Parts: sequence; structure tokens; C-alpha cells
Amino acid sequence: MNRKTEKILAWIGNGLSILYLFIVLLGLLLLNTNTKEFKKVFNEMSQAQGQTFSPDLLFMSYLIQTIILAVVIILAIIATLIMKNNRVLAAVLFIISAVVSLFVTNLVAMVLWIIVAVKLFMKKDNNNNIKQTQSKATNQNQQQWNPEQDLNKKKDDPYIY
Repeated sequence: MNRKTEKILAWIGNGLSILYLFIVLLGLLLLNTNTKEFKKVFNEMSQAQGQTFSPDLLFMSYLIQTIILAVVIILAIIATLIMKNNRVLAAVLFIISAVVSLFVTNLVAMVLWIIVAVKLFMKKDNNNNIKQTQSKATNQNQQQWNPEQDLNKKKDDPYIY
């Protein structure tokens, strides 16, 4: 079955997630600069808000978010690649990616992945394989049919007309 719209939506979601990952990595690198000015401004901001965060704690939370986001992107890419062969598994992987991406605030890609998963659950696979096997069996039966045997059966059995 042609799953062009699902593929397009999935790759848009994957691309947005990869872009978001690069932005988070850039923020992570800027946060890890450990300059005196950054620490001073960070401490002033945290004291003004009445919170006591350390830059190391913020760095670790961003690092965990980055790792989770990378895992979600890998799951979504795997789901996109297996979409044609196994639609149910791909839909389940998209739903898992969408739920986990909620925690890393990847909301646009989450919505796209949910749409793709719903569309994958709704569209059925082609039954071409079943039809092909049935037509092969019918062809074999037709090739094995012998009209003389059928005529002899009619002669022997009075109930066949």
C-alpha cells in the first residue's frame, strides 16, 4: 500500500527532532563553557528567583534530556524505515516516541508522530499476497481438471446431471 503521506509526515517529524537535538546540543555546549561571567549571571538569576540551582545540575538535566531525545529520534527513524514492511510495529514505535518526546518537549514532532501512528493503524495492508496465492491454487486446479473423468463420474452417478 502506498504510504506516501505517512512517510512525509514521519520524515518531517524526524527532521524537526534532529534540528531540535542540534539546538539542545548547542545550548549544552554553551552551558558547559564554565566562564566566570556565566556563573555570576546564573547565580544572580537563581537568587533573584529564590531558587538554588547550580550550573552543574542544569548541565546534567540538559545532558539527560539530550540522551533521551537522541534515543527517541533513533526509535522514530527505525519506525520510519520499517513502516512499509510492518505497519503495526512502526505505529507502536511512533507512539512510544511520541509519549517519550513529551518529556523532552519535542511537541511538534510528537503531534506528527501521533498522526502517523493513527494513520498506520487505520490503513490496512494490501491483500495482494492472499489474492495471488488463491489465484495460483485456482490455476493449478484448472490445469488438473480432466473432462473425461468428469463425464465418467456423471455416467456412474445417477444424481449428477
